[in-house]
Amino acid sequence: MADGASEIYREGNQRYIAIKYSVRGRDLGGAVEEAIRKVNQQLKLRIGYHIDWEGEYASQKRANERLLIVLPITILLIFIILYTMFRSFKWALLILANMAMAPLGGLLALLISGTNFSVSSGVGFLALFGVSVPVAHAATRS
Repeated sequence: MADGASEIYREGNQRYIAIKYSVRGRDLGGAVEEAIRKVNQQLKLRIGYHIDWEGEYASQKRANERLLIVLPITILLIFIILYTMFRSFKWALLILANMAMAPLGGLLALLISGTNFSVSSGVGFLALFGVSVPVAHAATRS
């Protein structure tokens, strides 16, 4: 009798064993990055063997990379729309400054609640930017 994998999968002409675990009480990215660091320090693989970290962690990393592209493009498009609306860099930048202040409350709420910034938080902040523009626009009209 010996401990071992319950199933050995095959994909791309290679065999692999999936190891699954759940994370509770902390952020997924931090837990997996700590696990990666510890595994790399303590485990020396023979030639031909490798470890891939997939699943929710890999999906989160890909989404964060996309968010780093989408967020600046969104802000640039909002600036262009504001500039074409007001024909003034001053007003467009003033409204963008208002947009920059709007998420401070959200970041403070994340800090107070101990919640980590995630993809869903980023999407929420994009929505907050969209809501803060009409408010700033209404403030410039009065």
